[in-house]
Amino acid sequence: MCVSDHFGEERIAARIRPVASGHATIVVMSDSTESKIERERRAWLEAGERLKDLEEDYQAAKGAGTLTDELKHQLTETRQTYRTRGEQSGKRAGMVAVTTIWWKRWLEVGIDHELTARDGFRQLFGGHNNSANLLIDFDNSVVAICSAAFAIEALYNDFVYRLPPKEWDKRPNQIQRLGHALRTGWQLDESSASRLVSRISKLLKRRGDAVHAYPETLPTRPHPAGLHSGAEHEVFNAVTAGEALDLAIEVVELTAGDPSPDLPNPNARWMRRWVSQREAHHAEVRVMDTKRKAVPLHLPGDAS
Repeated sequence: MCVSDHFGEERIAARIRPVASGHATIVVMSDSTESKIERERRAWLEAGERLKDLEEDYQAAKGAGTLTDELKHQLTETRQTYRTRGEQSGKRAGMVAVTTIWWKRWLEVGIDHELTARDGFRQLFGGHNNSANLLIDFDNSVVAICSAAFAIEALYNDFVYRLPPKEWDKRPNQIQRLGHALRTGWQLDESSASRLVSRISKLLKRRGDAVHAYPETLPTRPHPAGLHSGAEHEVFNAVTAGEALDLAIEVVELTAGDPSPDLPNPNARWMRRWVSQREAHHAEVRVMDTKRKAVPLHLPGDAS
């Protein structure tokens, strides 16, 4: 059994390189197109996952009455190495450690602002076409749309280091990384995957337009509430905010399913474990989505 217990420059320098270290074998895996911090994250996560593998194997062997001294020693040595490296790196500086599930946090932020944007939108739709209601709709929609994009990127960061590293001919952009990770992690047909990645790409671009905004004087554009306003209001409003969050929640729901059966081990084992560990968070997102859909946003032309 292989144990990843090395986190220094040797880990970063190689693609796959076994290194003998006492009773353990260090398996070094990386992607030359990953940044230094990405390689460090992968090294730390792989080490943690391999420790969990040993802990599960230990419990299974103990229950089956096949526990060996070799497995006991390997677990003890790996656990101590992991703790030592964690303390040295500052990742385990104290006794209490907390993990923030950022994609769920961003969805909560996004949904809160989407619902507030709907209040402004309903006022506009009801004929109260004043700047205050327009800004309630616009400001909160900007936050909701950006939050949806942030949630997808945070979700990617939560699982990607459990997948096998990919070697690219040249450094990929974010949407290429996202698309590859979703295709690799879950069994998607190419048509569905392409459509999903295209929608995510448009959302990330819209987020980028907001974050890296450039002020232009442009003709007014129709707003979905039935008025004409600034061009930005056509792009950022309660309707487009809802679409962005629908997409983010769709991606989250996709990752709640069984990982691809084509994944090699140990990555398949790590991905199954991740899905199981995030089950409660996926369930919370479903509850949030149910609440936001309980009060639909009616548009001009909708049936009463």
